[in-house]
Amino acid sequence: MVSSPQVFVGILCCGSITFNCIFDFAYKDEIPFDPEMQYPVIKSSICTGEKVAGFKNKTDGKFTEVMVIKSEADKKLFMETYGLEKVDTEY
Repeated sequence: MVSSPQVFVGILCCGSITFNCIFDFAYKDEIPFDPEMQYPVIKSSICTGEKVAGFKNKTDGKFTEVMVIKSEADKKLFMETYGLEKVDTEY
């Protein structure tokens, strides 16, 4: 189920040049999670502190992004959506 498109206005910095950007996106259906093949993880940047929740493939290590984590409420939402009790953080 895809809801109506949303518009996100942001600033993109590339070196010393700054661009104002408008991005169109639509909310996607829930991303599938297979506990047999994947494990949940939050990837955290050591440089910026940005956190992204998703699933890492147990065999090839491929990471599938699900959502950006900006607060404990976001982490809680991720865990509740997928019925998770624990999520490790990787740096």
